[in-house]
Amino acid sequence: MPLFAAALPEPGAMAPAPPYPSPQSPDSPFASSPFPTSTSSAPSSPTALTVASVAVTPTGEDPPTVLPTGQPVRPARSPASPTLRRARTPRTPSVFDAGPPTLPQPAVRTDERPAAAGVPSERLAAQQLRAQHRRRRGIVIMVLVLLLTTAVAVTGWYLVEGRYVSAPDLTRMTKEQATQAAADAGLTVKFDDGFSETVKKGTVVSTEPAVGSRVLGGSELTAILSLGPERYEMPKLVGQTEEQARIALTEANLAVGEVSGKWHEKIDVGVVLEASEKPGTSLKSQTPIDLVLSKGPKPIKIKDFTGESAAKAERELSDDGFKVKINSEHSDTVAAGQVIKQTPDSGSGHKGDDIELIKSLGPVLVTVPNVRSMPKDQAIQLVKDAGFKVETRPAPVNFLNLGFVAYSDPGERAKAPKGSTVILYLV
Repeated sequence: MPLFAAALPEPGAMAPAPPYPSPQSPDSPFASSPFPTSTSSAPSSPTALTVASVAVTPTGEDPPTVLPTGQPVRPARSPASPTLRRARTPRTPSVFDAGPPTLPQPAVRTDERPAAAGVPSERLAAQQLRAQHRRRRGIVIMVLVLLLTTAVAVTGWYLVEGRYVSAPDLTRMTKEQATQAAADAGLTVKFDDGFSETVKKGTVVSTEPAVGSRVLGGSELTAILSLGPERYEMPKLVGQTEEQARIALTEANLAVGEVSGKWHEKIDVGVVLEASEKPGTSLKSQTPIDLVLSKGPKPIKIKDFTGESAAKAERELSDDGFKVKINSEHSDTVAAGQVIKQTPDSGSGHKGDDIELIKSLGPVLVTVPNVRSMPKDQAIQLVKDAGFKVETRPAPVNFLNLGFVAYSDPGERAKAPKGSTVILYLV
């Protein structure tokens, strides 16, 4: 028999009321909970017991724990417990046969909560209003996101494709038709004139940008209206100089073709003798016009006598029909009596043309100045002023680097060709 016994109720008797207040009671600690409480209690059973006191059992097990509801919780047994090894035989119900207590369970949250016991209606209304605001805010955000996405898509399409149109084909339309066609395409058009060999006068020859080009809506096209075939009148050129003929052809929108020459005893050189087209002829733009210019009388070849005897040059040139004029001057490179220069010295001329010969008198001889014992810089300047080039060298003997002239070569008062070099020896 156990050392301590628990007071057991009679079979079939109901368990006494729990010592703690009911969860639905205003005094219950669960009355203010926002979650609904369970309204069902532990099922009444003949085996349900209320533990008044707990004692250590002869089996050595820990006493059960009693919850506020008055229902005992049987602790877990070890598999090694000798009670589990005993055969299952009918026994008297004990406090451990009661099921686990029923605890308050949180209700599933919904948008609209049931009114809890003791919650004021104003608080419930505020909670419902906040829930409605949250739903509306979510809808507004979703609508804004959709509108923003649509706006971005439309803007991208407009920037990439929507604002462009295709340039219409206005060729061979009249001015009025082209204006209307451009307006139908959302464009404007301005007109310039141009000639065309194939397009009828008064109709469009071409457009810029070209047909089919992508252009911004509302932009302006440029259309060329045909003036018909381009024709210009041939001017009179015979008797004009070559320069005058070129200017006349440029002003008439014609081009200068091949230019040739022909000997003529009476017409001056460079005057137009013939043109490939007659004056007054209607011609296309930039039609080339060939010109024949006078080359004047047949020329006489001029021989060059530079470096040869001036007397011989005068004789032979006079025999060819030229008038020879001779001038003389000194030359440091050409011997006396020879031709220094002939003008002209090549090409050809005509009878009676003048030819000038420059005959050499030999080099100009200049007296070397006396610069002995002069400072170097003063001596150099004096020799240069006399028409010589100057070179300085140290004296082969007694050179003291004093910067004075010991002597010169050629020596002072000697005659030397102008432009030759005088060497100054310094001590």
